[in-house]
This record gives sequence, C-alpha cells and structure tokens, in this order.
Amino acid sequence: MRIGILCAMLSAGLLSTADASEVSTAGVDSQAPASEAPAPEVPGPEALAREAEAAETVPVIPVETAIADEPTIERTPSSANRFVEEIVVTAQKREEKLQDVPIAITSFSADALEARGISDPKGLAAATPGMTYSDLNNYSIIYLRGVGTEVFVPSADTSVATYLDGIYLPFNFSLAQDFVPLQRIEVLKGPQGTLFGRNSTGGAISIVTKDIPEEFSGKLSGEATSLDEYSTKAYIGGHPVDSIGVSLAAIYSNKEQYNHVTDESVVRSLYHEVTKAANLKLRWEPTTDLSLQLNALFVNQFGGGGFINTAQDPKPLGKAVGVRALGPYEVEDNVKPTNDVTNRLYYGVFAWRPDWFDVKLLGSHQQVEASGLYDYDASKQPTVLFAPDYQFAKITTSELQLLSKPGGLVPDSLTVTAGLYYFKQSAGYDPIRLVVLDPASLGALVGNVTNPNVGTAAQAIIDGVLAPLSALGLPIPVGGASLAVSGVVDTKAYAAYSQFTWRPLESFDKTILDRSDFFGITVGGRYQDENRGRVKSTTGLVTATGVLPVLNFGEAHAINRTFSPKISLEVKPSDDQLFYFTAQRGDKSGTYNPVAIYSPPTYVKPEKLQSFELGNKGAFFDRTVKYGIAAFDTRIEDLQTLIISLQSGGTVGLSNAASARIRGFDFDTSWQMLPETLPGLVATLSGAYLHGIYGSFPNASGFDETTGLFFGPGSLTLQPGRDFSGNRITRTPKWTINTGLSYSFEAPGGPIEIAADYYYNSGYFYDTQNTVNQKAYGLTNARVSYLYEPWNLRIQVFVRNLTDTQYYYNRFPNDFSTNSYYAPPRSYGLSLSWEF
Repeated sequence: MRIGILCAMLSAGLLSTADASEVSTAGVDSQAPASEAPAPEVPGPEALAREAEAAETVPVIPVETAIADEPTIERTPSSANRFVEEIVVTAQKREEKLQDVPIAITSFSADALEARGISDPKGLAAATPGMTYSDLNNYSIIYLRGVGTEVFVPSADTSVATYLDGIYLPFNFSLAQDFVPLQRIEVLKGPQGTLFGRNSTGGAISIVTKDIPEEFSGKLSGEATSLDEYSTKAYIGGHPVDSIGVSLAAIYSNKEQYNHVTDESVVRSLYHEVTKAANLKLRWEPTTDLSLQLNALFVNQFGGGGFINTAQDPKPLGKAVGVRALGPYEVEDNVKPTNDVTNRLYYGVFAWRPDWFDVKLLGSHQQVEASGLYDYDASKQPTVLFAPDYQFAKITTSELQLLSKPGGLVPDSLTVTAGLYYFKQSAGYDPIRLVVLDPASLGALVGNVTNPNVGTAAQAIIDGVLAPLSALGLPIPVGGASLAVSGVVDTKAYAAYSQFTWRPLESFDKTILDRSDFFGITVGGRYQDENRGRVKSTTGLVTATGVLPVLNFGEAHAINRTFSPKISLEVKPSDDQLFYFTAQRGDKSGTYNPVAIYSPPTYVKPEKLQSFELGNKGAFFDRTVKYGIAAFDTRIEDLQTLIISLQSGGTVGLSNAASARIRGFDFDTSWQMLPETLPGLVATLSGAYLHGIYGSFPNASGFDETTGLFFGPGSLTLQPGRDFSGNRITRTPKWTINTGLSYSFEAPGGPIEIAADYYYNSGYFYDTQNTVNQKAYGLTNARVSYLYEPWNLRIQVFVRNLTDTQYYYNRFPNDFSTNSYYAPPRSYGLSLSWEF
C-alpha cells in the first residue's frame, strides 16, 4: 500500500523524488534510535552510473497486478483539464488500460461526465458515436452501431446489456434515472457475448459506482435550470474501522414538465417528474486477499415521463374521432398521463485473491414494480387508453468468475478468464387494462360514407376488441369496455464461458522490437441453455364486481441452446499503438408477447448475429493526441421488430425480419493542442458512420400512408403484408458526430474551466416501414465552471440546447396518429458541488 501511495503522489506531482526517498526510508527501521542510524555515503561516479543504468531498466508492472486500492484514473500531470485522463477499464473482467484493450470502448470517468455536463443516459448517447437513446413509455431503448430493439414489453430483452458493478440488469424499465455516484461508465461496442453473455449483441454499458473512500469524505451537489428542474445529490462514506467501509448516496429531483396542455385539453395540468433514489454500500475486508461487498439500491420515479405524447400526422380514423395535429410540446389527453415505477436492487460481490487465481462470486436480486395510465390516441376524445395496473419483473442472478494473474497457476504468457452464470426472471403484466371508452362513437363511424376507410378501420377495432365479447355471450358495458389482459413470461438460463489470451513472445527474454506483448491471440466462447415459458396468458372483462374470465391460453415453453464463439488477433508494435481484428457471434433470446387479447401469443424467434471488426488505437506527439478507430460489418438473422395496432386484434405485435446488415466505422480522438504554453486546452472529436439495411423482410406489418389501415399478419382489415427489404434499420443514423473544445486555466483560488460541444445527428426512422422519422439535427451545449480549492467548492453555469433545436426522444405510429415525445427545449442552469 505504501508503495502504491508513493507512486500515485509522484505521478500527481504532489511529492518530489527527494520527498519520496525520505518517506520510503522513514519506514524501513522506524524503531531504531537516531544515534544508530548510519551516516549517509556519498556515491562515487561509478555508483552513479550504475544507478542511472538501473533506473532505465526498471520493469513496468502490469495493470493486472496493481492492488485494488490503486486509483483507476490518472490525469495528465501537465494539465488539470478533466477531459485528459488515463482510464483503466474492466471490459474483459479485469483491470486494463483503455488503450490496451482490443475492443472499441468509449469510457468516461465521473470527472469527465461532470465536465461534459452529462448526468443521465440521454446525455451519454450524445457523447458516444453510433449510440442512440430513446424513451418509449418509460422504457430505455438503446441502439449501438445500429443494433438494438424497440420492443418495450417486459418479456423482451435489450440488445445492449446494462451492467451495474458487474451485475446484469435485464429489465430496461426505469433505467432513465440519474446516475448514482460513479467512478466511470464504459460503453463497449459490438457483440460482447463471450464475457457479458445474454443479449449483448449490440454491446454493453458497464456502470461502475464510486468506491468507498479510505478516509471519511463526501460530496453535496445541486442543480437548477430555467425549465423549473431541481435536483440534489448527497454522498458520504468512509471506514469506521480499518476492515469495514460504508457509504450512502441519495438523489432527489423534481422536474416540471416542459410539455404543456392545450386550451382544449380535458387534462388541465401534467405531473412533475419526481425521482427519489438511495444507494447503500458496505464493504468488509478482513485481509488483503479477502473482501465482501454488499449493496442496496432503491429508485422511485413518479410522473408522466414517456407516457406524455404529442399527436401528429392524424390518420383518417384519428381525424374522424377528433384527433388534432398538435404543435411541439403540446398535449391534449383526456386522462392525466401517469407512471409510477419502483426499482429495488440488492447485490453482493465476494472476492478472494490468492496467489494462484482471483476468484469472484456475484449475486443479485432485482424487483421492479410499475403502474400507469396512458392515452393511446393522445387526444381530448375518450376513445382508447391503456392502464398497466401491475407491471413487474423479478430477477435473480449469480456468477462465478475465475481470473488468472501474473505469477499464478498458469504461465504469464496466458491470460485466462472463465466463469459460470445463472439467471432467473419472471416478468409481465398482471394485468394491463385496455379500455375502449366510447364504443358507440366507433360504431357510428362504421357506416361512414365520406371516407369508407374510416369505417373499415373502426370496424376492425370493434371486431378485434369488442365483437369477440358478444360472440362469447358477454355484455358490453354502455360506457365502454375494459379488458384485463395478463401475460407473464418466466426465464431460466445457465451458462458457462471462458476466454484465453496467449502472448507467445512472453516466453522469450529478447523478442522482436524488444516487446513480449508484440502479438496476442484471444479465443473464447460461451454456452447457454435457456428455458423461456409463457406461464400466464389470460383475458378478462372488467365489471363492477371484478374481472370476469374470458380466455385462458395456457402455458407454452421454448428451449434455446446457443454457443457464442470469439477470436481476436492483436499486434502491439509499441506502447502507443495497438492493432486488432475480431470475429465473433452473438445471440439474443426469443420471447413471447405478453399482450395477447383473443389469440394465443406467438413465440418470436431468437436473433443470431455475426460481427467482424478491424481496429486501431494509438497516440502521437508525446501522447498529446490519442485516438481509436474501428471498422465493422455486422449481419443479423431473425431481427426482432415491433408494431402497435388495435386493428390486429391486439396492440403489440412482435415479428422477425429474416436478415439485416450494418456496416460502418466509428472513431474517438482527443488532442491536447498546446501542452507547453496552454496545457489546459483540449479538443475532442468522435463520430460514427452506419449503413444499416433490412436485407430480407417480406410480409411485414405497417399502416397504409393514404388510408391509415393496418396491413400485415393478423390484419383484421385483411390487408396483406408488404416487403420492407432494403429499408433502413430503425434508430440507425448514417452519421453522428460529436466535437468539443475545453480550456482550463489557473485563477485566484482555483482553476476555471470553459467548455463547449456540438452534436450532429443525420436523422433516422422510428418504424420499419420508414415513414416516421427524426430529421437531421444538431445540439450545442456550453459550460463554465470555477473550483474554489480552499473550500473544494465548484460552481458551474451552463446552457443546454443553445440553439433551441426541436427534436424527439421518441415517435411511434398507431391507429389514430403518430405519437411523438419531444426532447427538452433550450435551458440555462446553475450547479454547485462541494466535496469534503
């Protein structure tokens, strides 16, 4: 520990070499009397020459051997700019320098996130090339390099896996919370199936929370914006005794809705978005080789969130029932959009670090409960609404990891990572209510002679929702029919994985270019056995006395066994250059649709993905320029897609596109422009180009652009499916660019930091039919902060969306119109943070 602290102080410039010498010798024989200390000897010329030669041959200690207390982020000594730092990541389950990992990674420390003004996943997407982030009914929909899913039912899985301190979080509901106290965030691009497992075909987001500090310390921060948004965060932690550490973090935010109701809206106001969260962490380390960490995370969100929508581009049926085309941020619902989500996560990490291998055991239990109210037609007319009365997910995971270490059981030329994984989940609606508030008005449209298509669409909804009740001999209430649909899907999976990296030149004392790590080859694979079953699928009619059973579709199960291999070649000609090629396969689980009203829910086939990537990471000009670039080709079979329509006898329809392909490249660069004269001046540039196309997608579903009628499998208007082959993949912009400039300089009392960044998105489609789009847009943000070092108090003023650009968080078409959820307009703000 003493040596690690000294090295850190030396690298930070807090200790001169002479000071280090004094400190290091002070502890050699602290019990010896001063009079017994030997007199210092003055070395002669030969001794000095030997010392100089020895200094040039000091071996570099690999990162993997660093003790756990070493800092994972080192800022460039010549600059206090928070954009310039060396980051250590755990993308391969072990600590390695970012530039040494043969994976395309965008990583941010907590300082870098704060410097960029990023406090939630939406901001993270704008700073990560090739990543899009959307909210759909409060689900977090993440696409990375064109791979993702818009499927937002609880039985489905994301394509970009999210991990919190190594714990897999499969249920993407309520992931839009503010970040808990962080150490760093790693965005791993491309399939990560070998080490990160199920449903990481697009990549993985690894969130690493702040370690418990050795000494008692904490942080208080707050933020206020011109949109009447207020948030506060608090953190405190330390070690009451040497072997036991504890930390507690809390978050509270209250954000007024920037959307507003119209004069004609039945609803007169919208709920504020309120988030409450707490995170408790305990760590017991009885010896340097043994530790146990326990964590408890609680998050509650209440408001309207992604249930708030603006009706746009009304279809003929929508116009007939009174749906109007609204302007930006306008809402005209007839019920108050409501969403209440509670997320509880408990997890633990046990680590044993003997000399031969590192052993880690992780376990978790997550429980998510939600309820809400959603106006499906997004109009003032009482037509159709959804009410997920009880939406839930219960997840249990456990994982055993085995990690080789230098000088351990395996030769130093071989790096081994292996493990076993267990996953269990139960998720669904129990129930979700579909309410047709005014069936009489729909019935009146059936004989519409002005526009027969309106009558056809209205009849399809009646046939799909109401008529089956009459056929079953059940009464339809005069004020409207309310159906209670329950759908629960259980999953149980077992997996085993291993990855081996061999650097053959480690076996030789002298090698080409004097580098033992010049060449490496990595092979790995993951085998998974998954059983996913529909354990409950019922439909009932809600009456004054309870729910009257209508249909019960029983149980169904599907077993899916997969093997996801990987091979990677890497060449490292110097400390500042790494070239790599990777070929790998990923798999995403199949699932059942939990919202099936009158027909048995079908099974959606698993996705299969193959990816090839060629990349290079490096640095130039004394490491003042750092970069990473990668080109990739990804091919997907049976890509899972989603469509929402009442004219299909239900609402959510899941299907598979036979094939899809995404080709492109992405890059990250940072440049410390004038390290000698202006060391605090840093420029950043990152971007991605994506060409994502559905290769084969026959018999697809959508809405006719003229009539508004639903077509495709299950269409009650008997409209045949169409061929979407050649259409662009949803949420996949051709270009995303982020560029920034920051300057940090010393002022009386502490440094001042000035920063600005610009994000460009070339636009994309929200639907597989390629009719609902996000046009190209750009965002400009700027910040100025001042750190008063005597008090460790930082004050920052900022502006977000400086040009007041109008763009969307999400859009989706339905039977009545296109529902749009706008992103926030321009806002100004002030934030304060105090560390103690």
